Amino acid sequence: PDLSNPMNPSWVAVRTELRRCGHDPDELAKLTPPELLTLLDTTKTSLAEKRDTPASEPAAEYVFRRDGDGWFIRAFGKEGHFGSQTGLQYLAELVKAQGQPLSLAELTGRSAVSSGRQPLADSDMVRDLKRKLKECDEGIAEPERDETLKDMHAREKKEHLEQLRSLTRPGGAIRSFTQDVERQRDAVYQAIRRAYKKLRKSGMSQLADHFELSVTSKSFHYVYAPQPRLTWDTD
Repeated sequence: PDLSNPMNPSWVAVRTELRRCGHDPDELAKLTPPELLTLLDTTKTSLAEKRDTPASEPAAEYVFRRDGDGWFIRAFGKEGHFGSQTGLQYLAELVKAQGQPLSLAELTGRSAVSSGRQPLADSDMVRDLKRKLKECDEGIAEPERDETLKDMHAREKKEHLEQLRSLTRPGGAIRSFTQDVERQRDAVYQAIRRAYKKLRKSGMSQLADHFELSVTSKSFHYVYAPQPRLTWDTD
């Protein structure tokens, strides 16, 4: 068909047919007309080969495995082909390790600097700032001190006070900054949320709901622990 016009009914029909075959709508939108036709031919050939193949054992009810550079997923009576996505990669790792907690490093392949928080300053630095503030107060209070020097001490006091406030809390405790591991945890969380959204958009809302209930995080670890346990084909 002539697919030069994106609104050509032939093009719409091709994309509709590919969606019926389980292809991801977002991935189809990225393909050029020739690529759509090639994919349609390949899909039809694959389906024909499956029909001609003698029946063996029943297809697995739950599948989460690599399909080219993306994923093929089947669950709860729905299935689909998905392009490469970080959140789906994390879900695949969790499915393979069903019931076993995986650290952020195991999920992402990258280790973080620390699993806690790092203080912004040490006690010596805070003590030094307080000493400088005291010296500034003494310089400002000195009756014989030149006004220019008093102004200089006042400016220095303001700078030291702002620095001290940025390093400590109102009660005097030293503040901490968020370590790489917490940023990593947030990135993993957001990636998994995007994967749920992708599944729902592709008509697999029940699976997305299942993962939301069964995937939990605690102490910088994620675990997939469905009740009851499911048998997944991941090979």
